[in-house]
Amino acid sequence: MADLPTGTVTFLFTDIAGSTRLWEQHPQAMAGALARHDAIMRQAIVAEAGVVYKVIGDAFQAAFITAPAACAAALAAARAPLDELAWGTAWAEGRALSMQQAIAEAQQALREAEAPAADRQP
Repeated sequence: MADLPTGTVTFLFTDIAGSTRLWEQHPQAMAGALARHDAIMRQAIVAEAGVVYKVIGDAFQAAFITAPAACAAALAAARAPLDELAWGTAWAEGRALSMQQAIAEAQQALREAEAPAADRQP
């Protein structure tokens, strides 16, 4: 597992907008979309030396040593080919899925013990 950063840490928080409603209306399509979303997020975060420390449904929380790295991961995820596996124009209401993202920087000491074992990523 990658070391969790300490000191001044930049956090990336993401979430699929309106996912609860989408799960209710399109459960089969959302299963494929969520799998693709997870792969995109993990790839974007790891590529910028980030550490995923928590995943709740489709919401990711990751920590980075620098703000530019967090911004690059967010941008890479947003630019990913999200139209694969029913992600995008296949929705009945004819609109693409969208991801909400937030970046925050804080003085933080992340300890491995604070992240549940199931949430820790290699």
